[in-house]
Amino acid sequence: MDADSFLLTTAQAGIALAGFSALISAFRRSDIQLTPIEMYGRGMILEMGLTAALFALIPFPTEQLLFLFGFSAGVWRISSAMLLLFFIGWGVLNFTRYQKLISAYPGGALPPQIGFNMLLGLVVALLVLNVFFFGSASFYMIGLIWMLVLSGMQFLAFVYPAVRRE
Repeated sequence: MDADSFLLTTAQAGIALAGFSALISAFRRSDIQLTPIEMYGRGMILEMGLTAALFALIPFPTEQLLFLFGFSAGVWRISSAMLLLFFIGWGVLNFTRYQKLISAYPGGALPPQIGFNMLLGLVVALLVLNVFFFGSASFYMIGLIWMLVLSGMQFLAFVYPAVRRE
């Protein structure tokens, strides 16, 4: 699969996950109130789905702008730098949101996010290497896949208990 096909497929998958989040909101029963963790998960589905779609499309205009200014390379370094900045900002925001969520669940009823943070750190490290050394499409694609996997896992975590109840 070439990079263009991968990026377009990733954008479609991200939009589909964001759409599932909207459907969950639209068709949920009004007599069942969402818990804070369910609202957190639904928000993450929407965030990661839409941003995966956005970042899957960013290399296309970036490549055209570089070509317009006479550069033939660098699209993956620039795209990776933008994704890296997003992950750092989003990671800090998500950490603060999760800390607030923990305070809503006394007694530690929420699972720790150590695995999530370790994977985010690994993806950030790969993107740093991509910006400064490699300039490869593959490391950028790993970041996009991580976003889709995270969104998909949140979708499954949200839907599975609802399906089990019925």
